[in-house]
Amino acid sequence: MKTKSLLRALFYIPNVIPTVVAAFVWRYILDSNTGLLNKAMVELFGSGSSILWLDSPDYVVYTIIFITVWQMWDLFLLFIWLPCKASLMRCGKR
Repeated sequence: MKTKSLLRALFYIPNVIPTVVAAFVWRYILDSNTGLLNKAMVELFGSGSSILWLDSPDYVVYTIIFITVWQMWDLFLLFIWLPCKASLMRCGKR
């Protein structure tokens, strides 16, 4: 029984690691004090206050929607855009 559980965990770990790494990277980008996004906004627009991307109820929903769309973008390209492009290319060759 232990071997079966260990093999399941070893099989599933490669699926979990990219999600965990992406969560840490997004947390670093969106941090209200030292985040890259707030630093870039200060440099570009000169605003002195930082935005609480993950801590403010005004921004957290939009932030999560953006991250989810970013995460699912490859599925959009794979299942919608590429087949549409291929069918348009076939129509153009006729």
